[in-house]
Amino acid sequence: MMHGMGFGGNECDDDDCCGAGSCGMGSAGGRRIYVRMQGFEGLGVDYREMLLNWAKAELLKEKVKAKLDKKYGKELDALADALVEVMGEEGEQKKELGKKKEDARKRLKSFIEDGEVI
Repeated sequence: MMHGMGFGGNECDDDDCCGAGSCGMGSAGGRRIYVRMQGFEGLGVDYREMLLNWAKAELLKEKVKAKLDKKYGKELDALADALVEVMGEEGEQKKELGKKKEDARKRLKSFIEDGEVI
């Protein structure tokens, strides 16, 4: 009897496992992976508990975000606007620098091939 993860054909031969929907099936690189939702034997992984903890963490994040927005919303908006403005300016500077580099490459190539500076 194969519980947990197996590769190849249908290695999960527990009738209740795949038939009752307690086995999650996916594919990775053309191989089937069976993950028993009750956990891997011997490892004690409980996916329902992991999912519950993840949901709690997400809920806590949302509550913290709401409180921060309520308390510091205007200041955070102003800070975000300033960051976006700086990032836009950096992008423009990078474009300008890229154009200058490309021009320098063309001039160097012309010099090397033709012996003339454009």
